[in-house]
Amino acid sequence: MNLARRHFNGFVGATLFTLATNVLAQNTVTTEKAPPQTARQNEEHVITQMVNAGYPDFLLLNKQNSKLYIIQKGAFFLEAPVVIGVGKGKKYETPTGIFSLRNIFQGASEPKMVFHIDNSGAYLLHEIVKGREQALRNSNIEARQLSAGCVNIDPSVLPYFLGFARQKSLENPNGLATPFVVMDKRHDTAKFAQSLTSFIPQYYNPD
Repeated sequence: MNLARRHFNGFVGATLFTLATNVLAQNTVTTEKAPPQTARQNEEHVITQMVNAGYPDFLLLNKQNSKLYIIQKGAFFLEAPVVIGVGKGKKYETPTGIFSLRNIFQGASEPKMVFHIDNSGAYLLHEIVKGREQALRNSNIEARQLSAGCVNIDPSVLPYFLGFARQKSLENPNGLATPFVVMDKRHDTAKFAQSLTSFIPQYYNPD
């Protein structure tokens, strides 16, 4: 029995996290450009689009603030800072898009899931690499952009994220994997809508 499964029962009874919403001040001068969207406003746009497309339960990564969220029934449930790969060239960039969180590591010694594979290799959600722990506590977002594209998570909360993804996949009547949305630092609502239209969930591949 893997770590994610052992900890999932603890996840079910977790206390709902109240997340503060950033509200931009209204500008009464119509000739000026509208203020840029905040990270939370962009996240809420994505959640609305996912729910409308029939995906109320998913994981959401926002590269603008290097945070990972559990979205359950269209609402924020849990959040955690993560280490990602950004700004080191395409090879080391955490890919942006809508993916399926799949289990392809049966019998692995540590919990992890894959969300994308290309010519550069596999991109995973896994425990923080040794030596990067301090980055998770750094308020400087760029300090959390250290990986080669994988998403590194604190081991104390990793089981909740993977447990949620696993459980939702097992509950799916077709065995489809839980969606994983990776938002770019500059979110484009129209572009995301196009990605959502072409998104085809993959099988979870249960252990």
